[in-house]
Amino acid sequence: MAPVPEAFARFGVVVECHLQNTLIAVDSHGTPVRSVFRDAEGAKTIPEMPRTAAWRRLVYCLLVNNLSEIAGALAHRFPGSAPALWAMARAEFARGGRLPSLPDVKTLLDSPTVPGKANLLSRWLRAEGTAPHYLPVPNPLMTA
Repeated sequence: MAPVPEAFARFGVVVECHLQNTLIAVDSHGTPVRSVFRDAEGAKTIPEMPRTAAWRRLVYCLLVNNLSEIAGALAHRFPGSAPALWAMARAEFARGGRLPSLPDVKTLLDSPTVPGKANLLSRWLRAEGTAPHYLPVPNPLMTA
């Protein structure tokens, strides 16, 4: 997880790590040990879009789309592990928040909701590529 907010903070790059472009390597026990993001076609830079929109895309792709799926899969395999997983994710985000150019992290950690991309609505409005719509979903980092 750490390289995604760091790329944003240091270089203004939003890595849109969609699930179909994320590979999770596991060890012989099924525990994730590495993630690989492929097909960076969706990567954006802050000069291409306003910083708040770029941060929203990063939070959606990393937290809502990716980490929620990974946490769900692990919690299914290891019942009762969700609180510890979200505590680790919260700690990782907090570490990234120490980067001088990531003041957005504190707001994220304190927010009761995060942006969930409304894919169907965005498609109906023909806005998926230009200005996708987001709806608030409960922030899983708040449970940590």
